[in-house]
Amino acid sequence: MTGQNGIGILMRQAQLLLLAALIFLSGCQEKETDPFADIGTVMPGAGEKVYRISSQGVVMLGITSHPLDDDGPLSAIHRAVKLASSEAPCSAAVYDYSDRVNAAAWLASECNRRIRAGRVTRVVLVGHSIGATAAGEIARQLVEKKNSVQVFLLVTVDAIKSGAISSTTGITSTILTLNNPIPGMKSYFTSYDGTPPVDGVRLVSHVNYYQGNTTIYHGCPMAGASENHLVTTVPVDAVNHGNVDDYAYPMILGDLRVAVRKGMLQ
Repeated sequence: MTGQNGIGILMRQAQLLLLAALIFLSGCQEKETDPFADIGTVMPGAGEKVYRISSQGVVMLGITSHPLDDDGPLSAIHRAVKLASSEAPCSAAVYDYSDRVNAAAWLASECNRRIRAGRVTRVVLVGHSIGATAAGEIARQLVEKKNSVQVFLLVTVDAIKSGAISSTTGITSTILTLNNPIPGMKSYFTSYDGTPPVDGVRLVSHVNYYQGNTTIYHGCPMAGASENHLVTTVPVDAVNHGNVDDYAYPMILGDLRVAVRKGMLQ
């Protein structure tokens, strides 16, 4: 009887050791396949508006060009993300450009949750002005990581090139490396065109809206985009860099709605 008990104890110990080994190996495997393991956790930010958290559908991130104001009117990007995310299961948030590092961290945390659950991870990014530049940079770095995250849709509205972005951006282990303050928002006449080309796999679609009326701050057609739309008005000079997102709002909202619904079906 004692011998049988001893054998049983040894077998139980062997089972526990095997289980521990499996847990250890699965943990190692997760770290190897986790594309955002080095991002860290989301820190509370003044420019944060998280509208939905879901384990299904796309992960949608909007980046505005100015601080979010609880008392003021919502920007077109803000309104479009808020409305489109209410129509189908997804995770959605809006950050302002000054809080872009936390925006990238939030996106990473949402992608991580889905990857660990074995779900397909599709990202939708949208931004205006310097926020569009940040959205394009996030898309570029996600595509170049060649991980399981797919940029399902990128929408840029009058993306501009700033000295802060062109001088501090680099491919590192994080999604976004724009950690420095913006020194005077030095700008150029050309638009930001650092976005990756649409390939239908890593970046499925890129819709670019731009205007050319504002002398310094204006966008341009982007070579790698699947669609380029010049936003015009009657009279022609009514549209400018500050309001181009309002004039393009119906089209932006339509793009996000389609992406949210397709992201659920595929």
